[in-house]
Amino acid sequence: MSIKLEWDDRYNIGNSDIDAHHRKLFSFMNIIESLLDKYSENQDPTDEDSELLTKTIEELCDYTDYHFGLEEKLMKEHSYNKLPEHIELHKKFRDDVYAFQGE
Repeated sequence: MSIKLEWDDRYNIGNSDIDAHHRKLFSFMNIIESLLDKYSENQDPTDEDSELLTKTIEELCDYTDYHFGLEEKLMKEHSYNKLPEHIELHKKFRDDVYAFQGE
């Protein structure tokens, strides 16, 4: 049984575009989690489920690259003092997402 990621307003950073991006990332993760539940519960996933899972993971990878690129650009423009640490967090997340895609 999966745990659905719930958006909470405390996650908002005050930039409506970035906040919307973060909510979209939550959405991708919840779709993936619900599809994986079918596999872990020994249900027979349909071909449509498998195709949706593959497509959603690909979209997550693409969107992650897009979002992190934009977010890092904005952080640089605003001289965010923890940019190097944040870039490392982004790198780890990207690495995890791409490793997951490879599985």
